[in-house]
Amino acid sequence: MNEKWPKVVAVAAPSGPLSREKALAGIRALEGLGMEVRVAPHVFAGHPELPYLAAPVTERVADLHWSWHDETVEAVWCLRGGYGAAQLLPFLDWELLRRRKLPVIGFSDITALHWAMVCRGAGTPVAAPMIGRMADAVHNGYVMEQLAAAFAPSPTGGRLVAPEGGYWGVLRPGKAAGRPLVGNLAVAASLCGTGYLPSARGRIVVFEELNEAVYRVDRYLTQLEQNGFFEGCAAVLFGGFLHCGDPGEREVLFRRALNWTSGPVGTGFPFSHGERIGSFSFEQEILVNLE
Repeated sequence: MNEKWPKVVAVAAPSGPLSREKALAGIRALEGLGMEVRVAPHVFAGHPELPYLAAPVTERVADLHWSWHDETVEAVWCLRGGYGAAQLLPFLDWELLRRRKLPVIGFSDITALHWAMVCRGAGTPVAAPMIGRMADAVHNGYVMEQLAAAFAPSPTGGRLVAPEGGYWGVLRPGKAAGRPLVGNLAVAASLCGTGYLPSARGRIVVFEELNEAVYRVDRYLTQLEQNGFFEGCAAVLFGGFLHCGDPGEREVLFRRALNWTSGPVGTGFPFSHGERIGSFSFEQEILVNLE
């Protein structure tokens, strides 16, 4: 077993459901890395009325608490995104997670949980592939290298590196160092006014998105901007915006970030719903060099 991996992980489903077949494939992938996997009681429960949710709120909350209470669990791996994580936030035992500093792994809709964790100073958010993607991820060298690095932070800080065949689009060159604040743009914007939107001051902000028209991307960025979210951020990076309209129109929007930070602004970073997804521990300081 790679020393970088957690030895015991719990699987929970804070958001949407996943077929048992695909979930078990992802679990086998983790087991193949040498991890012991424990599946929370309600992961496959389903919701009696809303099929886009993995289970009712009370059961999804109970599963997270079940995993947090187990002192032998070293990380919680989320099943998939979709929608639903934000519903849990008022009911979670933040003090319990604050004591554990337990890594919680996921992205997309898990942004709501991750950013609330930042606000509450609880646990360690890790933006990375979820169970539903792990069967494929284990065969991707770049993805696995990035994931391993997220579990073994360098004491001197990480470095953002594009994979072979990747690229950077530099809107403003420069260097910046800071802890990342990574997430799905639409989910991040939905946290405005909730008390779960963290400060981006001193942070490297990284956004991705999927299946949104350009005007919707504009709406989300405007909402965050008008909430003062970008004030004091160290850099802004736009990852994959898959199936999000015309790239030229998107770049017009992304150039607005030049007004939000004096630091570097870039596009094309491989953090997305695509096959090459970077991984970030929110506690790991990283270096951005767009010079």
